[in-house]
Amino acid sequence: MDNDGKTFLMIKNGSGGSITVTVTAQVTSVKTQLFGETTKSNATIAVGAGAEGMIGPFSPSAFNTNDSQISITYSGVTSVTVAGFRLNN
Repeated sequence: MDNDGKTFLMIKNGSGGSITVTVTAQVTSVKTQLFGETTKSNATIAVGAGAEGMIGPFSPSAFNTNDSQISITYSGVTSVTVAGFRLNN
């Protein structure tokens, strides 16, 4: 999914079990003068059976692939609906 730093995901889990949605960090370590080395991790959300959840926004410098997209994986896909949206300023 395209990501400009204002992107969110809305997840609706219609299945009978909990699922986990993961957005993969493309950069796992950043060195800065002020803070030293900062470790970045994947963004995850657990969505219970019959529940909805939202995750985002995603920093392009940490999450974007070379084609300005984010990589999303799901622990289950049966009866799961995902919508991506962008907030305007």
